[in-house]
Amino acid sequence: MTGGAKGEYQPPCGLLLNRELIAIAHLGVGRMISQGFVENGAKVYISSRDAKACEKACEELNKLGKGTAHAIPADFYKLEDCKKLAEELGNKEKSECDKL
Repeated sequence: MTGGAKGEYQPPCGLLLNRELIAIAHLGVGRMISQGFVENGAKVYISSRDAKACEKACEELNKLGKGTAHAIPADFYKLEDCKKLAEELGNKEKSECDKL
């Protein structure tokens, strides 16, 4: 699939929309989704309650492609952490996330 500049590759499913928040993205399916977005140039925010695992996943993902990964640790069982996540994401991205 091409679009934009002549011959410029555009991944399917709107992957060129830039900002994604992926929960529990340091392992399993979430990790694979994060990797696909980063490899295709997206800015990905990874969140889970395991801050060290988030940071490690971001370090590894940032070596893969033209996109970037950023950790925002949060425990989704705690309302205060969810509010903090939303606030921190809002401070980092002045526009909306493209996917959640």
